[in-house]
Amino acid sequence: MSTSVGEFPNAGMVPVTTGYFETLRIPLVKGRYFNRSDTPDSLPVAIVNSSVARKYWLNQDPGSKVVQTGEPAFPHAGA
Repeated sequence: MSTSVGEFPNAGMVPVTTGYFETLRIPLVKGRYFNRSDTPDSLPVAIVNSSVARKYWLNQDPGSKVVQTGEPAFPHAGA
């Protein structure tokens, strides 16, 4: 079985710092903004926009989802 990149959900990612959304006055619909306790040593967190939430988790809570960054692994590629 072969897996292609198009079979995996994907979205762009832009790293930002604490205060980014507040500075731009971007309202938070659910969850929390980034804060100073979000460091390279803490559990990773993400903020997704409503378009991504609707596309991949329609009628679900995106706050309960796990998001993987980077390229997907292809364990069956070439099989």
